[in-house]
Amino acid sequence: MNPDAGTSTSNGCNAGGFSGVASVPCDPATVAPGAESRSVAPVGSEAVGGAVGGCVVGMCAGVLAPLLVVVNPHPVANAAVNTTAAPAARAAREGVMGRFAAVIAGVVMGAGVGARVLVWGWVMVGGMMLTGCRVGSEQRHDFARVRMGVEARVSVYSADREGALEAASIAFDEIARLEQVFSDYRPSSDLSRLAASPAGDLVEVPPDLFEILALAREIHDRTGGAFDPTVGPLVDLWRASRREGRLPDRTALDAARARTGVRFLELIPPAHARVLRDDLRLDLGGIAKGYAAQRAVDVLRARGYPIAMVALAGDVVASGPPPGEPGWRIALEPTPPGLAPMTILLAHAAVSTSGDAEQFVEIEGARYAHLIDPATGLGSTARRTVTVVAPRGEWADAAASALAVTPDPHAAATALIDRFGLGVVRTEPSPGGVFVRVVLDPRSVVRGVR
Repeated sequence: MNPDAGTSTSNGCNAGGFSGVASVPCDPATVAPGAESRSVAPVGSEAVGGAVGGCVVGMCAGVLAPLLVVVNPHPVANAAVNTTAAPAARAAREGVMGRFAAVIAGVVMGAGVGARVLVWGWVMVGGMMLTGCRVGSEQRHDFARVRMGVEARVSVYSADREGALEAASIAFDEIARLEQVFSDYRPSSDLSRLAASPAGDLVEVPPDLFEILALAREIHDRTGGAFDPTVGPLVDLWRASRREGRLPDRTALDAARARTGVRFLELIPPAHARVLRDDLRLDLGGIAKGYAAQRAVDVLRARGYPIAMVALAGDVVASGPPPGEPGWRIALEPTPPGLAPMTILLAHAAVSTSGDAEQFVEIEGARYAHLIDPATGLGSTARRTVTVVAPRGEWADAAASALAVTPDPHAAATALIDRFGLGVVRTEPSPGGVFVRVVLDPRSVVRGVR
């Protein structure tokens, strides 16, 4: 894998904590090193360039501004120096430079006007030099923790390690908060409490849960049911089938299918919901990670970190591009035989990949994906990998999950593109068995570098 690129993979397994709307969790011990999303952007030239540019400006100011005082130490020159140095003076109030300026101020207060201007000129431009070097030297910092049952990665640009650590903590805390809202493994989660509530009871739900359920319902309707947040019973049944290497009993399959369907979930704006079956089991695995990654990036931006990328397995969300770069480089994996590798540029957008390329099982001569097809209740038999680029992470995640299993990916993709402004890259075998890559991107949101 290109070490300068992040990765959006079709891996849909989870080490525990989230299954999927169309995905079955895997054993944590079976997660291969290549299965996690490695969100690493180019480092080196952009950091060095920013630092050099900032320092050059600061040094020029440091040389020229005091010379103005020496050449013309009169009121006009004084005004020129003070105007030039004012922004630096404000910046210099931070840290050592600010304290140093305060000391110098006390020393020169009794001096003449010319001496005061000369000393203040050097102090202020010194602050400009230091500030210019500091601001221009933002570098990438990478962090990883386990969240939502997968490796969560945060990449952020910051001038210092302390700021980067603060940013990473903010992002991981937001993901952890949402995990407690969305988890179908935790009985105490808001999702589990809703599913366990008596049929017909009105339940107040947090804004995040209402929003994600409303979006899940919309994706369901626009894809002909290819995305369904009520497939929990089918996920449980298919997990056992994969483990045992046999198809589920028809009676058990029919019973599980009877317990699924968005008709059993009612949403009452702005903040209430009710289940219409006592045995309903909700599952947000095909949308929750994209939602959480997006919210983490949103929180970082609001807290003053505008250049960041957050990845949860195959769901990647980026805010501003790295300094001097048009975007974060994301390698789309895996690459089928006969096709060239593809890397996209991501900025203020999200990308998610879903499909059967890395996780499947063969039963009775047929290949089944780990992704559940709500129409059959079994693993999808579509030999397809779908990558979606979207303005928001939850849109990309849910769309990729649905388009990977729908029997008519072109029609479903068109419906989602019109609504959410997506770009779709679909990889599948042709009738002759040769893999082809189909791109549906009328709004040119998929920006490639090769």
